[in-house]
Amino acid sequence: WLVVPLGIIAVGDAQGDANGPPRDANGPNCPEDATLHACEEWCEQAVPNSRGVLSGSPCAHLTAQQMQRGSGPHCTCYDSSFEMELRSCKSTCPASEDKMEEDSLAGEDGVCFGHSGTSTCHGRQESVTRRFALYDVKVGEGFNLQREVFPRMGWVVSQLNRAIKKACGGKHGSGRCAEWVLVLPPWCRLAHWPTRDQEHVPWRHFFLDSALKSAKVPVVEFEEFTYAENGPRVDLVVTTTTERLQRKTMHGRQNGGFYGWANSRGACSGRAGGQPLAGHAWEPDVERWRVAYSGDCQDGVSAIDYRCAALADASGRDIVDLLLTAGREGARSVLVKAAEK
Repeated sequence: WLVVPLGIIAVGDAQGDANGPPRDANGPNCPEDATLHACEEWCEQAVPNSRGVLSGSPCAHLTAQQMQRGSGPHCTCYDSSFEMELRSCKSTCPASEDKMEEDSLAGEDGVCFGHSGTSTCHGRQESVTRRFALYDVKVGEGFNLQREVFPRMGWVVSQLNRAIKKACGGKHGSGRCAEWVLVLPPWCRLAHWPTRDQEHVPWRHFFLDSALKSAKVPVVEFEEFTYAENGPRVDLVVTTTTERLQRKTMHGRQNGGFYGWANSRGACSGRAGGQPLAGHAWEPDVERWRVAYSGDCQDGVSAIDYRCAALADASGRDIVDLLLTAGREGARSVLVKAAEK
């Protein structure tokens, strides 16, 4: 996001007004459900060498009434000093598609995650009482950022569990009503601070364990998770993108700010709105993906699947929608890559 002085923002409708700058009537079409990158590209076409700014909420975060009133993303083009508005347009929202019902956990108890499901079912899906949300930050980030992402992901888990309790009669249980637990990433390699052999340094090495466990959401160290799961094994690893993908290139139903799974994880290959894919390799002997994790920790994690998820704007609420969807598909543990975004 680009920060501009509040006094010069004047986003109007597509038709403009007597005193405003020219709108998009005779220029390129305003991008649908615009993102910052889409606004930058639109402004470059509409007014070469201008600077594009995005304002307003993504379509996925709007109610039907807000859409009817014309709310939604806006693109505004400024001169290089952000002192003059040159052009603007109001983005349209796509036609509604088949979406998951609000507060519905859908899916079925006992569903197994993965192609065959046999590797994760263990006959426990119906009785599972915990699901695990893992995260990391991109390689090269420092200590302070990784520390700051903890409460953000804590909020995500709190909203996950709130939604589940609401759909399950006010309490957690088993199967679709299982509670989510936040897994803290170990400290392996940070900027200017490598550890020997990328060893796993737990959070309690730096912070009081009692303080960590006093969080308002269930929290465990990565080593506790691996003990419970018999190794660094997760069901799903996810890299995200906010690029607007064509529906035919995705699968799965939209759920709020989660637009669907890209048919190819290459859709998240570091292009505009995406995160570079983590180092990963297929291990045919165990039929799982070996994926780099938390500053290239030794051995990474072993996953059934590694996917690219299309999100509205990668806000915390969109991660909640993503994890709810993964849980409906039977995933018992999900690693969200580069959660600082």
